[in-house]
Amino acid sequence: MRRSFIENLLLIMATGWVLFFVIFGMQATRGQGYDYQATNWSLSNAAVTIKSSATAVIWLSCYNPNATVAFLQIFDSPDGVVVGTTPAARTFQLGALVSSGIVTPSPPLSVNNSLRVAMTTINGGGSAPTLNVNCDFAVR
Repeated sequence: MRRSFIENLLLIMATGWVLFFVIFGMQATRGQGYDYQATNWSLSNAAVTIKSSATAVIWLSCYNPNATVAFLQIFDSPDGVVVGTTPAARTFQLGALVSSGIVTPSPPLSVNNSLRVAMTTINGGGSAPTLNVNCDFAVR
């Protein structure tokens, strides 16, 4: 049976859309560049373990509901962290009443032991912000 031009065109379009969703759908789940996503962490000055093994931070995103700046301290520590005493591997400043959007650390950020984070009011300090700061992390 011979198909009309319209039937062939619809078949080609349908096949194209299926291929599009197969290819890009797989990339959306697998091709983001991360294996583990830790979402909705409510951070204060108590260190929280995001991942307890060596890892790389692909991106992070935080919302600061406070009227003052906050500092996200990231630690690479095999043992416990004493916020305000243990030096941070990296610190990010988050302005007052803002969302950072998705931040890709530059230079890249990797930890050899475990990824622990805390939020403070002073860079390298130990004081807690008035309200907890919410953060999401994607790690490899």
